[in-house]
Amino acid sequence: MKKISKRILTVFLVTLLTLAMAMPASAAPVRLNKKSASVTVGKTVKLKVSGTRKKVKWSSSNSKIATVNKKGIVKARKAGNVKIIAKIGKKKLACKVRVRNVAKNNKKSSNKKKVCQVCNGTGQIYVSNAGICGICGGSGQQYTPYLYHDMIMGWVGGYTMCGGCGGSGHISGYVPCNHCRGTGKI
Repeated sequence: MKKISKRILTVFLVTLLTLAMAMPASAAPVRLNKKSASVTVGKTVKLKVSGTRKKVKWSSSNSKIATVNKKGIVKARKAGNVKIIAKIGKKKLACKVRVRNVAKNNKKSSNKKKVCQVCNGTGQIYVSNAGICGICGGSGQQYTPYLYHDMIMGWVGGYTMCGGCGGSGHISGYVPCNHCRGTGKI
């Protein structure tokens, strides 16, 4: 009896595994990589369909504004709004594309120099640790000689905190901006 029940169980498990492998896995939904896009005249944007291996047929609602090729590359031709449609079998996916004109440069603004963003127009930037102090040589201490009536009588004095760097050994301060070369304008 045990042998028969083991055989029935084995046949049942083999059948169950066969059916599980034969069932198709649930596919990812068919999607367009963008629902909307904005592009300037003369530029392109690429649209892609994911979740299918079927052939995609592309079309534009107004080919005077934008065209689309068979690879999904949309080329902007004229300012306006257009709908790009991807058709896969009976399913349709759409992307709204806004085409804008190229911004024109004003001649007045191109001659005008802009304020440097690094130094905010001052021409100088504050640098901590700009260099080694020239008084103490970077030690932060200076030797004070023994004085008698403003005459140096000998080097018997002692070391004190440097007055040039405040004892840090390094100088901090403002230096010309490298970005605008000290002019404050670019």
